[in-house]
Amino acid sequence: MPRQLWGYHIMSTQPLFGASVCLSILSVSAVAMASAEEKITATIGAERVVATVDASTRAVKSAKVERRATNDGSWSKQTSETAALTDSLESEPPVLPSSFVDCNDNGLDDLVEIADGAADVNVNFVPDACEYGYGDLNLDGEVDGNDMFIVFGWFSAPIPVFGDLNNDGTVDGADMGVLLARWGSSPF
Repeated sequence: MPRQLWGYHIMSTQPLFGASVCLSILSVSAVAMASAEEKITATIGAERVVATVDASTRAVKSAKVERRATNDGSWSKQTSETAALTDSLESEPPVLPSSFVDCNDNGLDDLVEIADGAADVNVNFVPDACEYGYGDLNLDGEVDGNDMFIVFGWFSAPIPVFGDLNNDGTVDGADMGVLLARWGSSPF
């Protein structure tokens, strides 16, 4: 029998940069499927992302985007969004923690950037912009369901502030694929 590991629901309307952002009921949950894997599901309105994660390595084994049918409430796989998510997941290169001295490759040492005023809210001596760009959107050192919640909350937003991990101007299945490819401990 699956056991609930964590989950939450949120309904929020917040003004943001002069615009109103409204999130419908959003939930993220993880269920232990077997001792070796977890099923992670993020749902917003009539769409959801379902991923299977290896419990020991924290690597995503598979993921799909689904949409709920209005007539019977069943979920159907969205082929194009799932393909974009899978492509991003498979093409994302592994990142070693020791490879980051200049996390944004701008030629400046991260400590110099912070000393010059770059944000480092969590005081880990890595510019927050690098952590946000990697997928650790809540700056807790893990790319996990909490970050998936944030990405999914910005799905299809006209001007996304967070979650556009592939820098194409929109938050969609491709960004979720990048997030899932980076699932686990942040390299920062």
